Amino acid sequence: MRHAISLTYTTNSNEIHIITWAIFMTYTSNVKTMFNKRLLHIISLLIMWLVINGCDENLQPEDQMSAGTMSAGTMTAGEMTAGEMTAGEMTAGEMTAGEMTAGEMTAGEMTAGEMTAGEMTAGEMTAGEMTAGEMTAGEITAGEMTAGEMTAGEMTAGEMTAGEMTAGEMMTLVQCEMTWLALTDDSLVEALYRNVSETYEPIIPGEDLGGNINRYTTARSIMFSEIERRENQAMELGIYTIYTNLFTALPPNTEPDHGDVNCEHTWPRSRLIDEDEEPTLYSHQQSDLHHLLPARSVINSLRGSDRFGEPAYVMEDQYAPAVSGQDSDGHNLFSLIEVRRGDVARVIFYMSIRWGLDIIDYEEQTLRSWHLADPVDNWERERNTRIASYQGNRNPFIDCPELVDRIDDFVVHSYSTLETLPTP
Repeated sequence: MRHAISLTYTTNSNEIHIITWAIFMTYTSNVKTMFNKRLLHIISLLIMWLVINGCDENLQPEDQMSAGTMSAGTMTAGEMTAGEMTAGEMTAGEMTAGEMTAGEMTAGEMTAGEMTAGEMTAGEMTAGEMTAGEMTAGEITAGEMTAGEMTAGEMTAGEMTAGEMTAGEMMTLVQCEMTWLALTDDSLVEALYRNVSETYEPIIPGEDLGGNINRYTTARSIMFSEIERRENQAMELGIYTIYTNLFTALPPNTEPDHGDVNCEHTWPRSRLIDEDEEPTLYSHQQSDLHHLLPARSVINSLRGSDRFGEPAYVMEDQYAPAVSGQDSDGHNLFSLIEVRRGDVARVIFYMSIRWGLDIIDYEEQTLRSWHLADPVDNWERERNTRIASYQGNRNPFIDCPELVDRIDDFVVHSYSTLETLPTP
């Protein structure tokens, strides 16, 4: 007699015994001889043994896991031998020293002897990537600001270029006043005027060569010896002229030969207030350190009182990149080296706000373009800070360049005529 036996494997050994015994009893009930019954009993036991061992090989991972598949938390101490689990099969916390590779070990899982230089982390940051809140070495910032975006005191040596900032120069970045950013046009002009006038501290005038108290010659001396002196890339002290950016060596506490380099009034004196009508106000306007800059004497003469612009017809270019000429409407214009155009534009914007001076339309259009094309650089900021240390106020268009776009037209205002200023 033949019997077909079908077994369903489960993870419960008790169920296996019951199923096997039921099969055995069913089978033996039809066997007539004692010999056959004993033989079948033996066969039944053999089947039970095979079933149990067969089930062991088919158990699911949660009950018994093979080497390489068991995760942390399912193995108890002593359940898995070293030969049953390789380094690449063990999870964090289960790997022994020497079984973990540098790339597999996370911070806190590596022992001191297992971490090589460059792999040691502080919370999972490798050397060269370690940050102070995601700041890399050599690029240390406040928050996550890069060089050029850092505020005062945050720029480190090595982030300053030789042309922008030399040894011994201090740069201070001053942020915009938040109230300014909410204003436009006349209300902004008034707010800026109040700022630059209320912080203005007139320089104390000294004697000129003739023994007279002279505010302008005092300001000129400060400009050459204290404001404009800086190092070039060869570490020589001197000054850079405004219209051609030519470097001239200049020893401490001296002025250059005025036949070679003299003082340029970026806003021409002929377009300041009338000296005969308002001598005191004129004295302060012409002596404002923000618009006094060194220039080659021949180029200063070439410009005269011409307005700034880009001539359509160049009439004089022997001192290029400083050139003079005319536009298509016949206006006399003067242009300069590109890397200083923004500097000049922001000086003119300052003078308009500080002293209520009008910038004519065609010149203003050019200056706005130059302001955008030649953004504020580190030297301009440094110069602004140096001037503030002598006359108190700062140029707000250097500290907050976006203010230019918030003023539709730089026109005359009368605020400064109401000031009480010291003579001379």
